[in-house]
Amino acid sequence: MEYISLHLFRDQVEKNKFKDARIKLILEDVFRIAALKTLIEDCADVYDAGFFVLKANKMMKLAMD
Repeated sequence: MEYISLHLFRDQVEKNKFKDARIKLILEDVFRIAALKTLIEDCADVYDAGFFVLKANKMMKLAMD
């Protein structure tokens, strides 16, 4: 459900024409933060699939900081 919400959010940001171009940049940052937060909280599936290396969680936390 979180993936769908993130996907819909990003899709709307891409499609929308903002009067101020800076708004889109801010919303893209919000998307990145939300995606990182979601992965940090529940990343077991991507580890199980072999998509992430062992240090990925540490790197994501550093990126979040």
